[in-house]
Amino acid sequence: MQQGDVSLNQTPDGGEITVEGGVVRMSGGLETAAYLSLFGGNFQDDGRDGNSDNWWGNLSETNAVRQYRSETQNLLKSLPLTSSNLRLIEDAVTRDLSWFLAQDIASSVRASVSIPSLNTVQIDVSIEAVGEEKAFQFVENWKSNSTELDISDDIGVVSVDAPVASFLLEDGSFILLEDGVGHVLLET
Repeated sequence: MQQGDVSLNQTPDGGEITVEGGVVRMSGGLETAAYLSLFGGNFQDDGRDGNSDNWWGNLSETNAVRQYRSETQNLLKSLPLTSSNLRLIEDAVTRDLSWFLAQDIASSVRASVSIPSLNTVQIDVSIEAVGEEKAFQFVENWKSNSTELDISDDIGVVSVDAPVASFLLEDGSFILLEDGVGHVLLET
């Protein structure tokens, strides 16, 4: 008989399970709970109260701590890939995992976020529970709606701080150009 939680690992198209010899790999630690805290629920849910994009599985859950409200997942989809946004993602990871502290499951939770390669974010999590520290690493594709742009003459430069520039298009879109790649920040 297997015990624990199903072990989830991150792939380019979401969470996957591993089957070895016809048996699903299990995890006895906190890794699955951390994974679901960061990537569970609806990616359109930004975690704020009153958001109508709440995951359907939360509708019947009355204990807010047990609801999947991943701000991390939402930010990875909505922010452009810039080094300045890493701190925002790191803060979101810390908030998404704060229930470990609120429920006295852990005595400390630490997170760091980096960009190890093009369009990829790495989230390193360390959770200390009952005096034992567990470390997890999640590597995720940055799924922002940002797009590469062909900058034309019909734009107004809002600011330039090389190698970063921001532009306001005639249609009201706001664009950040960083190292030659354009990211749509606001579409009207």
